[in-house]
Amino acid sequence: MDSLELSKIEALKNIILEWFYKNRENYSFRNNRTPYRVWISETILQQTRMSAALEKMENFFLHFPDLNSLAAAREEEVLFAFKGLGYYNRARNLLKGAKYVVSKYKDIPSEYNQLIEIPSIGPYTASAIASICFGKLTPVIDGNIKRIFARIFQIEIEIKNSLFLSQLNLILLKMFNFNILNPGDLNEALMEFGQKICKVKNPQCLTCFVQKYCLAYKNSSVNKLPFITRPENKIIVNWKLYFFINNRKVLLNQFNDFYLLKNHIGFPSIIEMNDEKFFSTHGDIYNNFLSNYKLHNFVNGDKHTITNHQIRFSYCIYDLKNIEINGEDLFWCPFENVENFLVSSGLNKTWSSVYDQIFARGGT
Repeated sequence: MDSLELSKIEALKNIILEWFYKNRENYSFRNNRTPYRVWISETILQQTRMSAALEKMENFFLHFPDLNSLAAAREEEVLFAFKGLGYYNRARNLLKGAKYVVSKYKDIPSEYNQLIEIPSIGPYTASAIASICFGKLTPVIDGNIKRIFARIFQIEIEIKNSLFLSQLNLILLKMFNFNILNPGDLNEALMEFGQKICKVKNPQCLTCFVQKYCLAYKNSSVNKLPFITRPENKIIVNWKLYFFINNRKVLLNQFNDFYLLKNHIGFPSIIEMNDEKFFSTHGDIYNNFLSNYKLHNFVNGDKHTITNHQIRFSYCIYDLKNIEINGEDLFWCPFENVENFLVSSGLNKTWSSVYDQIFARGGT
């Protein structure tokens, strides 16, 4: 890397930091930047949009304000506090990570090599904690960072290719070695620049303050970069929900190893996917209901996307007055308490529609 390129990297670092200090958002998770709060917030924000995450993240912190409170929690409590954020394995891994840290270190360690060993903490989060909280020279790498530097330096290599990553690492190594006193600020500045200016769609190129350094802008190739191999088509999942109603109560199901909702609580369900059929549990019990009690036909509900799955919900409501249920993982729940058990936003949304229909009919 020649001196001209090094000069460009240092200039980029300075101008992006200057912009950040003048324009950074006062996000709630930036208050009281403890290693614990950085860990939780960065874990959530990697797979949840900022607009959808902020309120729910603060709710999680209300439930578990520090490492010890999380480490002492039960899994169902953590899942409930994570409600609405999706990708619930993150919640389970946060709990595992908290127990691991309390057992081994008592508190969250400062070194990247120690952080990376903690369950739920990958390279991105380890770098964020080390740089933001402990001043370590560890750049974070996420989609924003890859996109920014692929465009500015016109790296025309697929972003998962090891050659792309080696070029990116070389640039970041130089940027984070330039007499930098605030590596955490630089990481946050780059991420916010990617969120606000160098966006995936509709990047703000005409008013961008690094325009003169950007090779992709100069060569009219911004919208072609970075090179990304598009994922295969999403898996179509037909999810049939059965709402068994009994005197203002609805039957809930404690799932064990049900597809997509392991160890969650939901409604008796059948998933049809790739010519296979999966019962949530006790198919024999509620199959009997399906043939004897019916309120109305299946209704097509909302679509919902989880990772590489496109879920198509449909549902039917059944009136089962005075029916007893024999099953340890099936129980009747009063209507007003249902939302306390559901963590899936897709199930919550469908239940809201069903609830409205039940009361439109006069209730049961």
